[in-house]
Amino acid sequence: MSIPQTPGVWPQVWRALAAAALGALLMAAAVDLFDLYGLRVYLVQFGALGGFAWSLLSHWQKRFAALEAALKTTPARPVAAVAAPAPEPAVSQPAAAPPATAAATARPPTPEPPSRPSWKEAAPQSLEPSLLSRWVEAGLAWFKRGNPMARVGIVVLFFGGAFLARYAAESGLFPIEVRLMTLAAGAMVLLGLGWRLRDNNRNYALILQGGGIAVLYLTVFAALKLYHLVAPGFALPVMIVIALAAAVLAVAQNALVLAVIGFSGGFLAPILTSTGSGNHIALFSYYSVLNLGVFAIAWFRAWRVLNLVGFLFTFGVAGAFRAFSYQPEDLVSTDFFLLLFFVMYVAISILFSLRQPPQLKGYVSGSLVFGLPVAAFTIHATLVHQLAFGLAWSALGFGLFYLALAVLLFVSRNPNLRLLAEAFAALGVVFASLAVPLAFDERTTAAMWAVEGAGLLWIGVRQDRRLARGFGALLQLAAGFGFLLGFDNLPAERALLNSAWIGTVLLALSGLACGLWLARVAAQRAQWERHWDTALGLWGIGWWLFGGLQEIDRFLAQAHEFGATLTFVAATLLALHAFG
Repeated sequence: MSIPQTPGVWPQVWRALAAAALGALLMAAAVDLFDLYGLRVYLVQFGALGGFAWSLLSHWQKRFAALEAALKTTPARPVAAVAAPAPEPAVSQPAAAPPATAAATARPPTPEPPSRPSWKEAAPQSLEPSLLSRWVEAGLAWFKRGNPMARVGIVVLFFGGAFLARYAAESGLFPIEVRLMTLAAGAMVLLGLGWRLRDNNRNYALILQGGGIAVLYLTVFAALKLYHLVAPGFALPVMIVIALAAAVLAVAQNALVLAVIGFSGGFLAPILTSTGSGNHIALFSYYSVLNLGVFAIAWFRAWRVLNLVGFLFTFGVAGAFRAFSYQPEDLVSTDFFLLLFFVMYVAISILFSLRQPPQLKGYVSGSLVFGLPVAAFTIHATLVHQLAFGLAWSALGFGLFYLALAVLLFVSRNPNLRLLAEAFAALGVVFASLAVPLAFDERTTAAMWAVEGAGLLWIGVRQDRRLARGFGALLQLAAGFGFLLGFDNLPAERALLNSAWIGTVLLALSGLACGLWLARVAAQRAQWERHWDTALGLWGIGWWLFGGLQEIDRFLAQAHEFGATLTFVAATLLALHAFG
């Protein structure tokens, strides 16, 4: 009896064999790169078995997930359709069918359950693919698009070039210079052929050009690090030229992949050509030039991936320098370049929003818009944390910068920039809020939050956003109660120049301003905001009277308290009458 084979098993076998070959090739490259010749056989076998096992496990995981999804999506058979069978007689003979009754004839026929979908055709809905699986699927999808054989050939050509560069030094048949020049000439042929075919077969042409750029980077790196044929002062400019050429080709052909390959190699070039001198000014100056290239491309193309590649390389290397090579005497130069990179990528975020196609208006790259200030401020804070009020002034500077940008973008009235302006405004409020506890005591911090709440309410009034108005009003109340918790312990050495009086003035002015702004938009307020202007006005007046009376009680003699109190209250009422 022959066992039936699963349909489509041979394609899976070929995929498993291909994965085994790829695993063996990668392990062989690792052996050759790291000089692990003593473990060559074991590592190559491990790579082949690992690739084969991974392919089979991935295949059967999808099969079982599909089967589980098929079982869950198949409806169960109705209970009415399952009738208890009548007891069979002892002799196994067909029983006569009973006559149909009225109830039986009135029962509607039981619908046949739908056929179960094939477990090969069912989509795996119950299991989410892992991150590694998504990466592998994306890689396989890249190989399948366009001409798969051409893409596999480019990858094999790249590894073959690596083996050729290693073999050139070991064989001695021809001078190593000749072999590396031949490798570079082959890369130039790939670039020229790809450029020539750009109109007839775009995918194939981009594959050839990307392979040529990668082989050029490999050749320069091998000549510098492996065989010491060129000096770092020569190799670095050559890699810069390669990166710029890749950028020009990418913009000319609207090819994101060429830009990513070119700039990735450009950002890696100083790391690959590093001599350990630790000259951070030269490194960051070079990165500034590369980031200007990213900015120039952002002027013409809205390529989010390229922006993220530049951001990750720039701040990743800056963070590594701060962690391992930074010295206190490098503070000014390091912080200068850090803030320069920060401004560059803020500008790139704005250009990215400007260059979106019409169907993506208002789209903001959140990973860059919100990740950039976190990365930049974190590194900056580690540089200035020892300075007096350094963190407070830094947070205030970041907040004012983002608030000024938000105002400029709102004034431009460009619909593409509306969402970005709101994001910048939120970042400005966050950094301004962070500056307060870094500079003042906790009671003054609460009072300053009242001022920020007033600003948030003003934004809600200007943009007709009820949530912003409500949050601003609640922040007024929270700030007031937080201020009262330690009011008796606040130092008061001089009249009117102490934390208690300044805090009450801030709370009073914030409440009065909020009441005034809400009174001006009475027609736009919701039902639950009807009496907020009066309540906030009284809240501000109460804080004003409370603070003033406390100052009189603390700093005036008892003989003058009654007259000063009447004068202060009368002056307050006259001012309210004049402005009311």
